[in-house]
Amino acid sequence: MVYGDDGHINMDPDEEVRTAVADVFALFDQHGSALGVVRSFTGRRFPRRDTGVWAGRLGWGRLTHGRAISILKNPVYAGAYAFGRNNSTRKVQPDGTVTSHVTRRPREQWTVLIPEHHEGYISWSRYLQIETKLAANRTSTGARPPREGPPVCQGIIFCGSCGFPMNTNYRRTDGTADYVCTRARSDAVLTPGCHTIAAAAVDPGVVELLLAALTPEQVSLALAASDEIHHRHRRSHRAAELAVERARYEADRAERAFGQVEPENRLVARSL
Repeated sequence: MVYGDDGHINMDPDEEVRTAVADVFALFDQHGSALGVVRSFTGRRFPRRDTGVWAGRLGWGRLTHGRAISILKNPVYAGAYAFGRNNSTRKVQPDGTVTSHVTRRPREQWTVLIPEHHEGYISWSRYLQIETKLAANRTSTGARPPREGPPVCQGIIFCGSCGFPMNTNYRRTDGTADYVCTRARSDAVLTPGCHTIAAAAVDPGVVELLLAALTPEQVSLALAASDEIHHRHRRSHRAAELAVERARYEADRAERAFGQVEPENRLVARSL
């Protein structure tokens, strides 16, 4: 997206640039992840407009994961004008150096947000769907989205020694998969017992236990428990709504009482 001479936000005048950006969203719809988008762009150049002294100059390079995420998360591509999405703080270190730290604000705290401000590549509703999907894909926050590949336990298996999640690695020779402890792979401190185990050694037992548990009786109990939890949530939400309604009533009642006090009777007004 670029600014026109009239100060309005417009799509890039270069057709190749517009096509590349549109393909980012199309490929995300197809693969469901930013990594899938980056892999699809392998061997294909991606545009980038310079800023600063060379503002507006068009350059080409490789589409990185960070660049794909920034496009998918930027509301400007959804036709929305947003200001105040980030919060920047500066801190003086003991040695006198100044460091800056930028944090993302929740959308409710953005200073300005105007949907349908200009023409975009996607709609605002589609932008919200992509935002939800990206949040669900973040395994670092505890999410376990489904992945491609045959292993059954990918994303839900943990190391029995250190308790860290185990990643799924595929062997290039025969395509078989292994579950690898993330701490044993990347941490300098190695817990005794952390190791790699073949998916073929674990998955059959998990499948057998799963099928044994999925009897009609067990499914009925699970559905009944789910309904009970749903009803509990509804009851708790209703209780909260009633509490808010009562608080509003008390506030309105106090306001009416205050309004009926004679201005000269300040002692009574202060006691309300």
